[in-house]
Amino acid sequence: MPSTRQSLHITVGTPRPARRRQYFAAISASIGALTVGSIIGYASPATSQLRQPEINNSSEIINSTYATQCVETTFHSPRDFILCSYESVASFFMATTTDQKMLPSESVTLSSSQLSWFSSAFSIGALIGGAFAGVLIQHAGRKGGMLLSVAPCIAGWLALGFGRSFWALVTGRTLTGMFTGITCVAVNTYIGEISSSDIRGMLGTSFQLMLGTGIVYSYSFGALVWWDDLAFICCVPPAVFFVLVFFNPETPAFLVTKGRKEKAEETLQQLRGRSWDVLPELKLLEEAAAEAKQHKMKMSDLCSSHVARPLVIVLGLMAFQQLCGINAFVFNLDTIFKSAGSGLSSEVSSILCALVQTLATFISFFLVETAGRKLLLVISAVVMGLSHACVGLFFYLLETDEAWTQQYLSWLPLLAVMVFQVAFSAGYGPVPWVMMSELFPPRIRETASSLATVTNWTASFFVIFSFEPLQASLGSYGFYWLFACICVVATIFSATVVVETKGKTFEEIGEIFSSKNRLSSSSDTEARY
Repeated sequence: MPSTRQSLHITVGTPRPARRRQYFAAISASIGALTVGSIIGYASPATSQLRQPEINNSSEIINSTYATQCVETTFHSPRDFILCSYESVASFFMATTTDQKMLPSESVTLSSSQLSWFSSAFSIGALIGGAFAGVLIQHAGRKGGMLLSVAPCIAGWLALGFGRSFWALVTGRTLTGMFTGITCVAVNTYIGEISSSDIRGMLGTSFQLMLGTGIVYSYSFGALVWWDDLAFICCVPPAVFFVLVFFNPETPAFLVTKGRKEKAEETLQQLRGRSWDVLPELKLLEEAAAEAKQHKMKMSDLCSSHVARPLVIVLGLMAFQQLCGINAFVFNLDTIFKSAGSGLSSEVSSILCALVQTLATFISFFLVETAGRKLLLVISAVVMGLSHACVGLFFYLLETDEAWTQQYLSWLPLLAVMVFQVAFSAGYGPVPWVMMSELFPPRIRETASSLATVTNWTASFFVIFSFEPLQASLGSYGFYWLFACICVVATIFSATVVVETKGKTFEEIGEIFSSKNRLSSSSDTEARY
């Protein structure tokens, strides 16, 4: 292997690239993950409030005739005018009406089936956004994709803030979901491409860290305000995200693919520090770009030996990340704790769990480069399975002897959910996104990352949408024991299929997946990665 390639492998005791600029770029991009967290966390307080009885026993919500009645309404504030304008445009979403004034948020309710759609519509939007994210970041760039994603996010929050019908609320959730799908691809790709190999895993976990922070953000404000005001408050993170990303550089890898070599070298120098020799890394990027240009990506490439195995690993991790039941917990914490009769209020319990998840992710920020990806995944799956088993046991005992269980075991659901959050945040939360940015060769990275994101949110949709139907058919304890069994399968998958990538360069990772039967030269293999 040429010496220029060896210089990219950073070991203890050798000079290392500067990190401050990399930290800033990664954290700025990860504000997008904070926004995703606020979108995910929004569902729990909103679902609880939308399930409450309406004022004056009214079961109806405003409809399309409201738009025509706006003409006769006296506007007392700019908000009234904006509201009427919004309802006029979205009038086809409305179903019934009561009077000429907009219903207060506390008088809007949704049925159980509507709540399932309200929660899971976010995943449908994420699936759509993820499907187009690869094309978007390939043409607009990683930075451009992040900036463009803010538009549907803001539109979605406004729809949730002003909307007073089921379809308006579902539309808002779908639009914010589209932002989520794009962000999961663009942000993780961005962080993976701007990071040096010695801290790539650590910076990759910042996505999950900020996501947890976003959940705390929504839970905290959700305990103080109603769901429509919470939507307006949640417009702040995407606005901050847009401003910070605007001043971030584009990734050197993307600049090289567009023939902007000088700009790529300048950006690399900014990220790695003025004293670091960036020419070897730049040379690798140029070789990878040349190989990608010479061999255009085809769908058949996904079946080739050096791509199929990492693809199976990433798709499996993405599926298990959702099938382990994380969003079934996050979206329904209020319901779980109310059913369990916890001594703490559901709002306090939810905030406490989200804080624990965020702190656990902060710990994994350092563990991912010391303990390694594979070990964290195995431990994570085992502990998550045990947590599900404990929650299932609680609900089983609750049906057997409710008084005794409430008296002596009311603490168990809260403890089990908190342990689950710790285990998830240390392993199956951040690691799949880290490995998605590591395992795919450059020429298929956008397409494969989109496929991985679609897999993730497809699984999320089925988990969230099936929460109440499955719980009704299997019972509360059977429902959680089902997830415990899935975690057992995830444990086996992590131990037998996943490979360790800790501290490895892209070239070394590529060599792991190169077919043993291939007789191509080492330089050809390295150029592919």
